[in-house]
Formats: sequence, C-alpha cells, structure tokens
Amino acid sequence: MQQLLCVAAGGALGASLRFGLCALAHMLWGQGFPYGTLLVNTIGGFAIGMLAGGGRFHPLTHTGIVVGLLGGFTTFSSFSWDTLSLALDGSAMRALANVLANVLLALLAVWGGLHIGRSL
Repeated sequence: MQQLLCVAAGGALGASLRFGLCALAHMLWGQGFPYGTLLVNTIGGFAIGMLAGGGRFHPLTHTGIVVGLLGGFTTFSSFSWDTLSLALDGSAMRALANVLANVLLALLAVWGGLHIGRSL
C-alpha cells in the first residue's frame, strides 16, 4: 500500500510538472514544433540516468520518483501523438526531426545523468 501511495503522489506531481513545462514551452516557442514534449523527455531521461547511477534512495522513495514522478512526467505517448500529427499534417521532415531529436537527446541525457549520478 505504501508503494502505491508513493507512486500515486509522484505521478500527480510528475503530470503537473509536465503540464506546466509544456505550457511554458508553448508560450515561449510557439506551437509549430512539440518543444515541450522534447524538453520533458530530455529532462526525464537525464533524471532517470542520475537515479540509476546514484542508487542512494530508500526503496519507497526510489519507486515514488522513478515509477511515479518520472512515469507521470515523461511523455512518450505524447511524443508519439505529436510525431504522428506532424506527419498527418504533411510535415514529414518535422516529424522525422521530432523523432531524431527526442531519441538522441533523451539517450544523451540518460548517459549524462548516469555519469553524474555515479560521481555523487
């Protein structure tokens, strides 16, 4: 039951953070490209890399952060929808740019987070 509560609390916080960050990105950079989703996926990848590298959390805290907060924060389903929407709107190059940017930046962020987490 404690794990469920940690996941639920983390998920609510993660989803709220995602909503706010995506809204901010929309205000700052417009809606021609899904910058908010890209930003969220990159930050989420970095954070999970740091957590995997550090491993110094109580198991309940780790579950709440990784499964709850980051699960609610990262947006792979949103990424998929954004990419498909760009493609269906006739923007195949923007759809491809979105896929490449999200995958490459997220992998780089996980790698960077892992190395920083291991050094802490």
